[in-house]
Amino acid sequence: MNIVELENLKHQFPDGTVGLDGIRLSISKGSFVVIAGSNGSGKTTLLRHLNGLLNPTAGIVRIDGMPVSADVRRARRKVGLVFQEPDSQIVGETVASDVAFGPQNLRLDPAEVDRRVSAALESVGLKALADKPPHLLSGGEKRRLALAGILAMGPSVVAFDEPFASLDDTGVRSIVAEICRLKNDGYTVIVTTHDLEPVLFIADRLIVMQAGRIVRDGFPVQIANEVGDFGVRKPCTCGWPANRRE
Repeated sequence: MNIVELENLKHQFPDGTVGLDGIRLSISKGSFVVIAGSNGSGKTTLLRHLNGLLNPTAGIVRIDGMPVSADVRRARRKVGLVFQEPDSQIVGETVASDVAFGPQNLRLDPAEVDRRVSAALESVGLKALADKPPHLLSGGEKRRLALAGILAMGPSVVAFDEPFASLDDTGVRSIVAEICRLKNDGYTVIVTTHDLEPVLFIADRLIVMQAGRIVRDGFPVQIANEVGDFGVRKPCTCGWPANRRE
């Protein structure tokens, strides 16, 4: 069953720049999809339509069968977006209060808020830092904090926009581990990136974008050798069988 459906999605910015040009895309529940492309290819613009941060110029976006435009609040509960710069979505004075922000806005019972905060922090390995000011966290920890805030809202889809940007190897490994855990727990995971190597061998599907259009879509290793034609650094696929599906 598809949880994300885009039909002829178009987006034109006020200055006339075309961000998306007739995107047709379906994503099945529980899958892990990587969207690759150079800067300006439309990756982030696409993600921002999934929970109503941007409105389409034409076309329709459905999340779990319902148009985003019919209930934006529902879409934002269903689809959690971890931004490239996590500081932009961290608002609490402590790690715990930041995670609590979303559930509190849902007007949940305080006991339920506490339960969700505890569970989310436990799941991303930040429970021991619950009382720490977010500005003292590392880059990787901030991304995990942003993820915890999303998980506390109870989403079905978790989308990461360039999650490996500015991270060292330790931070990259930490985020990859979180992505694997999310997939194993049944979430639908979407990652935009121009660096395929951290996720190429664990993704179910690779979509390549250029100039607001989907130019390739298929099993990651089978089309990875073509990404260089579209401004994406070609990853190393040596030692991994091209016919592997699991």
